[in-house]
Parts: sequence; C-alpha cells; structure tokens
Amino acid sequence: LIFVRQKKWYRLPHLVGSGILALGLAAFFTIPALIEQKYVQVDTLISGYYNYSGHFVSLSQMLLSRFWGYGGSIFGTGDGMAFPIGHFHWIASILVILYLFYRYVKTKKLDKFILVVGLMVVIGWAAAFMAHSRSTFIWLRIPILAFFQFPWRFLTITTFAFSFIAGALALVIGKKKKILFIAPALLLLSIVIWNWEFFRIERRGPVSDEEKFSGEAWRIQQTAGIYDYLPKTAKMAPQAQRQKMVDVIEGVASVEDENQGTNWASFRTNVESKKTLVRIGIFYFPNWRVFVDGAEVGIFIPEEEAWGRMHIELSGGSHQVYLKLDNTPARDVSNMISLVTWVGLLTFPFWKRKVGVLKSRHGGILRAPRPHQ
Repeated sequence: LIFVRQKKWYRLPHLVGSGILALGLAAFFTIPALIEQKYVQVDTLISGYYNYSGHFVSLSQMLLSRFWGYGGSIFGTGDGMAFPIGHFHWIASILVILYLFYRYVKTKKLDKFILVVGLMVVIGWAAAFMAHSRSTFIWLRIPILAFFQFPWRFLTITTFAFSFIAGALALVIGKKKKILFIAPALLLLSIVIWNWEFFRIERRGPVSDEEKFSGEAWRIQQTAGIYDYLPKTAKMAPQAQRQKMVDVIEGVASVEDENQGTNWASFRTNVESKKTLVRIGIFYFPNWRVFVDGAEVGIFIPEEEAWGRMHIELSGGSHQVYLKLDNTPARDVSNMISLVTWVGLLTFPFWKRKVGVLKSRHGGILRAPRPHQ
C-alpha cells in the first residue's frame, strides 16, 4: 500500500523477489509436503479433536475474560487455556481508530502513519474475527483453512498487530520529547501491573528422566499425538515401543548385526528352514527398496498387518539384507531448488560486491574524458 501510495513501483520487484526467495529456501519441505501428502493420513489433521469447528473463541474469552490457565483447548468455551487479546491492547486499537479518523479529517491526506497503523488495525481485527464462530462461512468456503486446526491460532496475528498499534498510541501520546520517553515506560509498567497475577508457576516439583520416560508417561508420549506421519498402509498407530528391528514371523531363522540410519537399514540372517517370512519394524513408504545379497526383492504388507510394517520372504541359507529409502522426484527437485537458493543467498554479498566493482569500472570508462585532437 505504501509503495502504491508513494508510487515507488521500482520496489515491487524487490518485494516479489523476497517472496520467491522465501519459497525457494523452504522448497525442500514445502513441495514434498504438498505433493506427497496423498501417501500419508493427513485427514487425521482435521478430524475428530482437530476439527476447527470445535475450537472457536467467544467474544467473552477474547475481550473480557481475565482467566489464565495451563490446560488445553477443548470443544466449547470451557478451555483450560487462555485466549484474551488483552484489555489494554484492544482498547488501544479503538482509540487509535478514532485518532486515525481525526487525523485524516484534519489533514485530508492518507499519510504513511495512517496507512501503516490503519493496516495493522484491519489485520488485527480481521484475525480476531477469524477466531470467532461468525467466520464459519469463510472456513467453509476455503477448505484449506481446516489445516489451521484451531481458529484461535489467528489470535497470534492479532497479538502482533495490536502490540504494534499500542506502540503507535505511545507515539501519539508522546508528541513532546519528554513524554515520548515516559509514555512507553508508563504503558509497559501498567500492563505488567494489570497482568501481575498471571506471572505465576502452575506447579513446582522435580521430574526426573526416569519418571518422564517410563510407565504411563512414556506410553502416552509414544502413542499420543497427531498421526499425519502414518502412511496410508497403516491401519492404526503403533501401540507399543519397538523392541527390535526384525521379527521372524514364519519359519526358523536367526537375525544379527542390525543397523539403521535415517533412510537405510541392514541386517544379516541365517535361515534354517526352507523359507521364512520376516517382518521389518519400519513403516512402508513409496521408494523403499530391499536388496537381499545385492539383488532387489519385493516388499509386501499382509492384510493382517495393522501397523503398516514391511514384510519380505527369504529362502534358506545366509543372507545380507539392505534397505534403502530413495528420494522421490519431488524431493530431488525441491532439494535442488533449496540448495541453489541457499547458496545464492549466502554468497549474495560476495557477488553483489563483484557486480558493483564491475559496474563502477564500466561507468568510469564511460565517463573518461576524450583526448584533445
């Protein structure tokens, strides 16, 4: 808006370039996440507890409530966590709106102050509206918004915008230099005093690693949470910790020398029966490949396998088994985009200086005086 208002069109390419740069830096994650979501259970992100329709915030919670809690978000308004925008902040936004209107009427100009602060006012209240159930029609018309999961997440935008506005109010109040330094300090002190009761610890007491990583607490940490990481071949999330990487399901065989990395695994096995069925404790995902003694073999998942783990069949004898998760084309391309972008960003000061030197030399040649004839 400022660029358009001041007709600084030459800055727009910089703005567009910044957006392209941001996309390039994050391409290694963003592109595969968008293209390969069909392979995992992304529906778990927006169903059941995570459906946005149960997590809207009421006006009372946003504007009037003085509640502070350390619980979670639940359906309805009985949440254990707090959602207040802040009394001072939303009241300050109203005062700033009145001042902006007065300033415009007085000057008859849309100056930079009115544009920037006015934009923050609009953004702040628009985000607050998106956190309220009255915005349901927008959520319904833009299905991708469902992946926000919790409408109250929009309040983070409101918090930023209204904090910016509160700073603008300090500038309005402190037009004189003496007040300019005192006003922000008074505002900050007032906010701290008004919210002093919230500076409290929920509970005290030591929690050891043994308590955190054993018993019921450890079980909950392993099996609770969002299951968007689960491949569609898994019917349910694992309900217990993996004890070992390889299990012999049918036949007689021994397994040794198990090793595993981020995208590979290996083990040796000695099959004593005619053949054996081996289960590998790793989720199947497209591009997993299994090699037995250097030759690629097929992977399958039996109908009764609920956790989506890979199975292979081995013939009698000793075998060296190696598993590798290859990159998909989408990952290769996105990794290359991010690599090129990061290299370009980190080397930008160097080649910018080089280009500047070349331009300087070229300009010097053009400006050199002609010899007298």
